[in-house]
Amino acid sequence: MTLLQLHYLAEIAESGSINKAARNLFISQSSISNAIRELEGELGFVVLLRHNKGTEFTDEGRRFYESTLPLLEQEKKIMKVYGGKGGYASPRLRISSHHYPFVSQAFIRYVRSIDSNQSKYDLRLRETNTQYIIEDVATESSDLGVLFLSDVIQEYIRRLLSDRDLEFHPLKTVVPHVFMGKHHPLAHQECVDVQVLENYPFVAFDQERAVSLNFSEEIALVNFQPSQKTIFLSDRASAYNVEASTDAISIGTGLLPPGFHHPDIVAIPIKDLDDRIRLGWIRKKNAPFSQEAKNFVEILKECLAEMA
Repeated sequence: MTLLQLHYLAEIAESGSINKAARNLFISQSSISNAIRELEGELGFVVLLRHNKGTEFTDEGRRFYESTLPLLEQEKKIMKVYGGKGGYASPRLRISSHHYPFVSQAFIRYVRSIDSNQSKYDLRLRETNTQYIIEDVATESSDLGVLFLSDVIQEYIRRLLSDRDLEFHPLKTVVPHVFMGKHHPLAHQECVDVQVLENYPFVAFDQERAVSLNFSEEIALVNFQPSQKTIFLSDRASAYNVEASTDAISIGTGLLPPGFHHPDIVAIPIKDLDDRIRLGWIRKKNAPFSQEAKNFVEILKECLAEMA
């Protein structure tokens, strides 16, 4: 059970329907529905009855909701006592991540979820490589980091995380995909052979100090050798523009949430691969983990669930 779920429940009670609550919170209806189902699964009983005119509490659901009101009220009091200017706590959140569109999507949802009465907040999303993500979280410059483990680098990265007293929390396992422009010669195929990809220019993010393959943001595959025609870029928008306008490719998760990627980019699964990409987030073991960070993780899970 999370405070975020309880806030969703309170918004549903206030607005009278999941649909209205979703609009008020600037998130999808399915995100709230999934969160309430998870809550009901944990509680072991139905909290809300859904029908055409909206929602209503079951008797047990109403008793549960009313029992949470003192907790939500206490949260407000704590924020008022220990908050910043205007009596509200100033949200502070630091995220380090690979150049993932779904992380940007989650970050924007988090920003939209902040109370409009906030007079200030301190938020950061840093898109960078694996080495910096690990350093940021290990030194507590970031609350959490979002990265991937693949078959090629998993053993090395897990050992490094352990040495830096970090823990990895899995989010989603996906099949490697190739990103390319929709006018690419291979764009019409349902899936592509990995060896064919070796003939095309390869887009990679500039790794700066992280010269080791283990720190590369691009997915390293067991049976794939990238073209010697490599295009190094430093930001996601430039990578999308190059791929949309040329026959260059890159390899990644295949997760492209609507509205958060170039409209001329497509993601096609690579066939006959045993490789898997394990997306997850890392945090410092036994270090304080803020409610803001917990809320962001829940929103991140919602964004990934919508692309299932």
